Amino acid sequence: MSLNATLSFEEVTLKTGRGGAGGKGGAGQEGGAGGAGGPGGTKSEEATALHDACTGGAGGKGGAGGPGGGGRGGHAIGIAYKGRAPVQGATVELGEAGPGGVGANAEGEGAAGVKAEVQAF
Repeated sequence: MSLNATLSFEEVTLKTGRGGAGGKGGAGQEGGAGGAGGPGGTKSEEATALHDACTGGAGGKGGAGGPGGGGRGGHAIGIAYKGRAPVQGATVELGEAGPGGVGANAEGEGAAGVKAEVQAF
C-alpha cells in the first residue's frame, strides 16, 4: 500500500493470494408488537342519552424483516495506492478475487472482490 509516497521497484515480483469469500447475510429480525389503541371519543354535555365511544383496538404485530445481503469478497490487489501510482519495475502475479457472500436472492448477493495489479483507493 502506498499513501502519497513514491515507490520504486527493480526486478520485483509481487504475488497475491486468493481473496476470501464474502460472509453470508444474516437472518431478518422478528416484527415488533402492535401499538395500543387510541382513546375513545367523548360525548358532548348536551348528549345526555349517549355514551362515550369505545377505545380503538391494538395494532397488529409487524412483519419480519428481510435477511441481510452477503458480504463482499476479498481482494487480490498487487499494489493499492493513494496519490501517484507506483507502476514501474514490478511484475504482479494475481490470484483470484474472492466471491461475494450468499444473500437471500440474487439481488442480495455480495459483490466479488477486486482483482487488479494496481488499484487506487
